[in-house]
Amino acid sequence: MSSASSSWNGQEFRLHISIDMPPSSDPNEPPFGWLGQGVALTRNHAIVVATKTILVYSLLSGRLIHSLKGHTSVVERLAVYRDTLVSASHNSPIRVWDLASGRCLRTLSFGGAYFLSIVKPELVEVEQKHTLVKERWPKDPLVVASIFDGDTFRVWKLEYSGRDGSKANLDGISKDMRNLDAYDDHRVHCLAARGRFVLTGSYNCTVCIWDVIMGQRKWILIGHTNRVVSVDLDEGQAYSGSQDSTIRIWNVHTGDCSYILKLTSPILEARLSHSYLVSLHHDGTLCVHNLIDHKLHYRLTSVADWLRHFLHDDYKLCFQSNGSLKLWDMRNNRLIMEYSLGNADAYDIQFTDSFLVAYLRQDSKMTIKVWRFADEKPDGSSNENGI
Repeated sequence: MSSASSSWNGQEFRLHISIDMPPSSDPNEPPFGWLGQGVALTRNHAIVVATKTILVYSLLSGRLIHSLKGHTSVVERLAVYRDTLVSASHNSPIRVWDLASGRCLRTLSFGGAYFLSIVKPELVEVEQKHTLVKERWPKDPLVVASIFDGDTFRVWKLEYSGRDGSKANLDGISKDMRNLDAYDDHRVHCLAARGRFVLTGSYNCTVCIWDVIMGQRKWILIGHTNRVVSVDLDEGQAYSGSQDSTIRIWNVHTGDCSYILKLTSPILEARLSHSYLVSLHHDGTLCVHNLIDHKLHYRLTSVADWLRHFLHDDYKLCFQSNGSLKLWDMRNNRLIMEYSLGNADAYDIQFTDSFLVAYLRQDSKMTIKVWRFADEKPDGSSNENGI
């Protein structure tokens, strides 16, 4: 880490703990899919993939809390809602876990899920009698899963019951959503979900908006001239990034394209926070745009693009560049922290308000590094078992 003390919102920023991961049975392969997900976070815990096993560590002490076993192939995706974890692997059923007890609550017969998301209830705009009104959607959390390059995704309702000891219940609320008319070649290569909408992008240059409550496709969005490789949603708008070097912004209610960002290099990934749109490009640049006026806020260069791992919110941006892991001040365009990786690579990065976690690989050795933003306990207590 840099010798100068760095801070975040006036808090000391330091390397907190380092966890050596158990060795893989195949040292030539990473412990999760090459473009999969290795880490998910709750307030107090790091949930880490170790091939077919999921390890739950305390972020406070580094202690191993649970070892979750049951997958028969490498785990590719993780999604967390409160104390419920949903995990997907290449060719075995999706599994639903209780993080408090470490028990598997349910398996879902939908093997090979590459895209996995939990859609959390929130106030969104919905159309009623040609008028937009605010409603809470979805009514219950939803689990959305799709295979890569598939023409199907499935949605389940997650009936979350809190900490009263009862199990989470998942029931299918919609049939498999297949393309039944024109654009039968719209195969899912990227997916995002929010409220009652799922957004899918395809290599055939189209984007589809699906209403998961009605169980039907709402819009086919046409305009890109090359593969659609990244999609995201905010309230009322859909965003699609393409190898045609543009990001298109669409109205989810009308299907109209409201704005086109014309960039200088094909897009690998584009992601939203409340105020910013950040895109990673083939030429190793990160472009930060203001969502209010769509203007370029700034551009960062020499960003490692081969794993597509960058992460941001409205305040901080984390990425790998020139052999270092860097934490950037989003608003003021300045470096907060730089950690030299040496010969290692960051295979995944995640952060919360209190912690930054990086999954690092050097040769065949995998390590979890945890940095801490604040001195106080992340939830105001000392109970490391609390989710």
